[in-house]
Amino acid sequence: MTVWTYTILSVCIISLISLIGVFSLALARDKLQKILLFLVSFAAGGLFGDAFIHLLPESFKKLGWESPSWRCW
Repeated sequence: MTVWTYTILSVCIISLISLIGVFSLALARDKLQKILLFLVSFAAGGLFGDAFIHLLPESFKKLGWESPSWRCW
């Protein structure tokens, strides 16, 4: 039962965080221009981080460091 609780809780938290983007569109145009660079930088950093995390298992496999202790996916 705790797995379902954590799953639902994490989905709710992620959904609430994504609402920040919707509320930012309701800001005045001058305020939106001030935070736009920050939002784009945050999005690009998230995409780069996700790409590198997905490349880690392949790089470990090519180095011969494949062991069940670090592999969790």
